[in-house]
Amino acid sequence: MEGNQPRNGHVRNALINSALDETLARAIFQSISSGKGRDTLPLECLKLRAKGGGFFGRNNEPYSLHAFGRRSWKLVRNPRDNCREEVIVRENYRPSRQVGELLGGVLSEQMKPVFRKLWPERQDRTGDWRG
Repeated sequence: MEGNQPRNGHVRNALINSALDETLARAIFQSISSGKGRDTLPLECLKLRAKGGGFFGRNNEPYSLHAFGRRSWKLVRNPRDNCREEVIVRENYRPSRQVGELLGGVLSEQMKPVFRKLWPERQDRTGDWRG
């Protein structure tokens, strides 16, 4: 990376590497579960968090993804005997569901256009940047 500022490609990769949603969390749980042998106990609980996806080698405050990457997930196999295949998913932290708060509070002016290119605003304009 040249100079002090990351380029748009670096920011794009950081946004992608920091994105962890429920679908990906479930897929990771399923992948780990399916890789266990028949004679082993099933995976019961998994905590997931993306970390380091927005680190550019130094404190580049205008490009910080610290709060964006703080979403974490806890996945627990349903303890009921008749529902053992069901996985209960809980998001542990929600930095901001509203796009205005997210883009204004977490993403800098330099990052907003890159974010919107990856995740365009929805036509119904509900404000939920994840939907």
